[in-house]
Amino acid sequence: MPILKSCIKAALPQVVLATLGLIITLRAFFPGLVSSDALDQYQQGTSFIFNDWHPPIMGFIWAITNDWIPGPFGMLLLECILYWGALLLLSLSIPQTHRKLSIAVLVVGFMPFTVGTLGHIWKDVLHGVTWLCAVGLIAVADARKEGRQKKLLLLAGFLLLIGSMTRFNAVFGLLPLVWLLFNKTKIYAAKKWIIIFFIFPAFTVLSTAAFNYGFLNSTKSHVYQSLIVFDIGGISHFTEKDYFKEEWHSDEKSEFLTTCYHASAWDGYAWGPCGFVLQKLLTSGSWSDGSLMKKWLSAIYDEPGAYLKHRFGNYMRLLWHPNSVLEDQTANNTLGFKYEKTGLFRVLQATTNLLKHTPFFKPGFWLIASLLFTLYGLFARKSFSRDIFLALNMSSFLYLLAYLFVGVASDFRYAYWSILATSASLPFVLLYKKTTK
Repeated sequence: MPILKSCIKAALPQVVLATLGLIITLRAFFPGLVSSDALDQYQQGTSFIFNDWHPPIMGFIWAITNDWIPGPFGMLLLECILYWGALLLLSLSIPQTHRKLSIAVLVVGFMPFTVGTLGHIWKDVLHGVTWLCAVGLIAVADARKEGRQKKLLLLAGFLLLIGSMTRFNAVFGLLPLVWLLFNKTKIYAAKKWIIIFFIFPAFTVLSTAAFNYGFLNSTKSHVYQSLIVFDIGGISHFTEKDYFKEEWHSDEKSEFLTTCYHASAWDGYAWGPCGFVLQKLLTSGSWSDGSLMKKWLSAIYDEPGAYLKHRFGNYMRLLWHPNSVLEDQTANNTLGFKYEKTGLFRVLQATTNLLKHTPFFKPGFWLIASLLFTLYGLFARKSFSRDIFLALNMSSFLYLLAYLFVGVASDFRYAYWSILATSASLPFVLLYKKTTK
């Protein structure tokens, strides 16, 4: 009992700070900011009729929270609990002899570039906080007894799987976290690497497919075609050649070759004045018959320079000129969802406006930082702190780097996992430097 009381007393400042953070964020963002994407996922969850334009797992989870807490607040509460719970776990994994660094992990949670996006009901947020919580469990498991360690690692593996299901491109950042999960397990090296590189990723992909199309019976929307349309549109724009090869009416061809393309996103081909592009692809059958894939591959093969110019332009927009750094309203809806700015949110908004032109709000800064920390970790001595910051930063870097080839927009939220991971890793970098002197 004296030992237990001593442990509780030692952890009290971290627990109090995490609880304070949870209360503040719930008050600041109540009942949660809901985007048009999230509205679609909410309606799928409440009707229990799913499609795969957005990952169905979020709608499924929302259906569960909605039974207990109707509307967006249930999801906001879940995201905030995972966020502060993850930071608390990471904080408590740091030895009490380094209390300042332990508390620093939680201080990261109050930073405007990490907490600002948290109030939005987005799949990007659910993905980021779920993965961070998994890493927190793995970190704590390193200091636990064998039996409890297995249970914590099993839960961490489950959260990695759930997080991977919330973003189609999550697989790019998954491998370093799977390495961290199995790093201390007593498995032969060759078998361990097979699990990390092949078995766990394959299991994730197959489980996602089984859940989406077997359990939920989700309708296939061919969402990947948005990337293909964006790429063909970009190549066509820069070469002034029609690689869609559709039968256009009147001035449609010259219009999509000159005015429809915007490096920031593919949306111009789907909505607004150039929405005729998507409508043509739907009515001609190209959207669903597989022919767009062939046209895409042919266009890249014929015009690799235009393809790279297009991809690089979109990536630079994401890295250095992201859209929607901090949304301040819920999308128009007939469900009665609305958000009224609180005093705490106004403080956050003022702080964000003051800092949004600094590197902290540029995903490119986090890409460079994660690369530097990854290289540092690869050449550092093996240790608990080194493993944590190496896994976080390598995952951060690979996840954000993948947008060079799979990005279809340039919203700040796309970098949320990378910002969370690299920010939370900094106290572990400092811990490594202190403990290896």
